[in-house]
Amino acid sequence: MERKTQAERLKEMMKRHHHIRSYECSLPLMVLRKTKLEKLRVGDLLLTGCKTLELLLQDEKDIYMTAHFDSLQKVEIVGTTAVFRKESIEEKDTVVKFSFGTLPLEELQKGSRVDLSALNLDKMILKVDKSAVAQGHLVNVNGTIAVAIDKIKSKV
Repeated sequence: MERKTQAERLKEMMKRHHHIRSYECSLPLMVLRKTKLEKLRVGDLLLTGCKTLELLLQDEKDIYMTAHFDSLQKVEIVGTTAVFRKESIEEKDTVVKFSFGTLPLEELQKGSRVDLSALNLDKMILKVDKSAVAQGHLVNVNGTIAVAIDKIKSKV
């Protein structure tokens, strides 16, 4: 009888299982002036410019997948977008992400449906360069989606 080490048995087990990846769920990325971000206060509203709620799911490799709601807590992946390049923005601007959190999921592709019930879509974290700057929640301002700032975490 052939004896295998624990590491060899674990390696064989992992080959049989699908790889689970972590995807961060957020609103589409925004570019803001650094001076406006520095003046951000509790109660401020940041207009996203979106009329409908569209989400991005970002994996560890910075590949973005756009998703639209098909029911209350489920979204459908409708496409893959290119990696967002910071080099394309001006020096006086910064990229802002409104994150709802991360989801452990199998490999996603166009047409996949994702259940968001594990996320709290009432709260979001405003991130700049992967560090949390503020907390907020979604509001509707004359038919446009906006983020109301609830708490400032640190100076930008």
